[in-house]
Amino acid sequence: MKERTDSEIREKVLELWPNLLDWADESYFGVQRHGDYIDVKISSMYERPGLSFDQINALAEFFDTMKIETEEEITEEGCESCDHGSKYGFVLRASPGKPYERIPTENVG
Repeated sequence: MKERTDSEIREKVLELWPNLLDWADESYFGVQRHGDYIDVKISSMYERPGLSFDQINALAEFFDTMKIETEEEITEEGCESCDHGSKYGFVLRASPGKPYERIPTENVG
């Protein structure tokens, strides 16, 4: 698995989820290192950010590992009447594994 700095990870996440911080502050995004794996928290206010195969594939390439998994779902309700302050999302875990290998998607269907 390729070593990445927190700022490189942040830049990649904001590239893949460009609207992530539109309704929120930095507490909705985070990187935690746990020995040989990295957890990346991706959440937003009001609704869960999307998670596509292309985004997972891009993170696999970025970290040079085929082991990118959803580790945790985030569901924190906000204000009872308007949901302000809510957090919805997930934690993705990047772990050492087989090096990245592009999976062709042209003929999948």
